[in-house]
Amino acid sequence: MRDNWWKLTASVRGSRPARRAGKLKTKWLFLVLSLGAACNPIRGCPESNFNLTADSRLPRWFALPSGLTRDDVTVSLTYYTPLANVDNVVLELVDQRNSRTLLRVTGKDCWHPRIDQIPRNEHGGFYPDQPPRYTIVTVGDAMEVIDHPMPGPSFRISDDPDVIQEAADSLRRGECRKQ
Repeated sequence: MRDNWWKLTASVRGSRPARRAGKLKTKWLFLVLSLGAACNPIRGCPESNFNLTADSRLPRWFALPSGLTRDDVTVSLTYYTPLANVDNVVLELVDQRNSRTLLRVTGKDCWHPRIDQIPRNEHGGFYPDQPPRYTIVTVGDAMEVIDHPMPGPSFRISDDPDVIQEAADSLRRGECRKQ
């Protein structure tokens, strides 16, 4: 009789496994909500962030505001992991004197054709000392080739005519791909 009473009341007061499952659900819900709060609802989650090197020219999407020199500004570039087919790159022209964003543009990126020339490891990934260097970023109809030299979170605008021509040809053929 006592065993039956214990089993009957277990559903009312909750068994230990049920309480653990409830706590686990709460932790997962908190994790999902935290991740959702950290991500852009349209673009998804930020994948990586880079700053334009001081010796690189500005991307063609930006012109220097009057009264500022190239040394007064920088460009930050953030790649997002999108949830849909949307602009997944955000570039911001930033006044270095006060860290104020002067202009923000969005676009799409894809791998440069030279990605196929980089050796891959046995799992299909890149070796740490040979990551992909070039990506193609388009904002509207304007294209730039972004060069990610090693090491660090920096990028340059490529002015290599061969690299630029390969990127333009790839876009024209519709080969722009993400992986």
